Amino acid sequence: MDNIANQNNKLKVYTGNNKFIKCTPEMIHNILLLYTKNLEAIVRTERLVTTQLANYSDIKLNDLNIMIYESLEKLRYYDIAKSYYKFNL
Repeated sequence: MDNIANQNNKLKVYTGNNKFIKCTPEMIHNILLLYTKNLEAIVRTERLVTTQLANYSDIKLNDLNIMIYESLEKLRYYDIAKSYYKFNL
């Protein structure tokens, strides 16, 4: 996990108009905390998303939001996914 985390420190998330933010596993963790306090759901989703992001050097914000949503769905956290979708997609 450390190698993925170190690699993701370089991940750029494009927000539009050539602006970007750096994405870290902590950022994904904090985003998920907004939707649930279930630590198991947060950790499992964070790991799945972080693993997928290991193949990217940059990603559009909307694509990241879709990735998080789809990860929640794959892990069967349907209520959390529904809330995430409502506010982010």
